[in-house]
Amino acid sequence: MPADYPAPGTPTGYPAPGMPTGYPPQGAPAGYPAQGWSPPSYAPSPAGQKPGFGLRLAAMLLAITGGLGILVACVLPFVNFSSSSQGGQQSYSILFPGSGAVRWFAAEPIVVALVAIVAGIVLLASSSRGARWAMAGMLLAYGIQTPLLFVGYSFTAGFGSGAHHGLAGPVGMVAGLLLLAAGILGLVGTSASQRAGAQPGGSAALDGAVTSG
Repeated sequence: MPADYPAPGTPTGYPAPGMPTGYPPQGAPAGYPAQGWSPPSYAPSPAGQKPGFGLRLAAMLLAITGGLGILVACVLPFVNFSSSSQGGQQSYSILFPGSGAVRWFAAEPIVVALVAIVAGIVLLASSSRGARWAMAGMLLAYGIQTPLLFVGYSFTAGFGSGAHHGLAGPVGMVAGLLLLAAGILGLVGTSASQRAGAQPGGSAALDGAVTSG
């Protein structure tokens, strides 16, 4: 009998000297955990290893920032008129185009801003790859359309004498480019998640660490 084996008559569960550290003693109940030891194949994966998560997070932040920027551009003046008779200046914005002017032109950029914010949130929070592709494509389309809309407010001529362009145009163009960047990052992040899920073993990472796409 090995020298370190429990002697005859030793109580049940008495640990044998030299037994591996942290291993359950003899007679331990079923399921007794081994202290300081766990199979590496079941180690949880940190959030930073989720395929495409960081890109989709950045896309969401850019989409929210771009949407808020569009709303700000709708409030800022797109043209300023010097009024020599009153000694002041008159400004007109998309939301406040002056008395008697049609305000329906504000519907397009406002709806785009609100939808872009929602699209960014869905892009990150949704578990459906189809929804992620759709939201990323929507942001990409808005990112192309919105800067062109505000280009018209920045470079349109014919406002008349004493008129000069305001800040709405430049702010709106920058906000639109943020949506474009959000759409690109969203597409890349969604593609990375899909490639990870298509690998053998699904979305399971090395050493059995499970990640969420």
